[in-house]
Amino acid sequence: MKIGIDPGKTTGLAMWNGSEITFMKSMSFWDAIGKIDFIAETFPDSTVYIENPQLNKPVFARGNKRVVREMIAQRVGMNKRDAQLLIEYCDRLELNVKQVKPSTSKWDAKRLKTITGITERTNSHTRDAIKLVYGR
Repeated sequence: MKIGIDPGKTTGLAMWNGSEITFMKSMSFWDAIGKIDFIAETFPDSTVYIENPQLNKPVFARGNKRVVREMIAQRVGMNKRDAQLLIEYCDRLELNVKQVKPSTSKWDAKRLKTITGITERTNSHTRDAIKLVYGR
């Protein structure tokens, strides 16, 4: 089983069995931890692909006002910490973890349907998680 995780305030999680997405949902950090526990018990040979913003170079925007830059920096910092905690947790459970650099291209619902055939309602976090594992 391949697991895609897009960490953040809303965490996207998707499961790919090699031929189809068997689970896709956005959830809280703690609900994701619970799902990872289930995965480790049920599919111990899984590979977990976690989007890790730490792999990106820092970006400094001069045009933004200081307060905007600080808000962006705080959100990015929280996302980086969530990713690191999820990586460490998967390591503790002895799951195979692959860290993936965040992609700048996003799948909207139309592109998701075209590529995967998935028609269920999704959000950007779920689609990012699917994108991490689809076709691997």
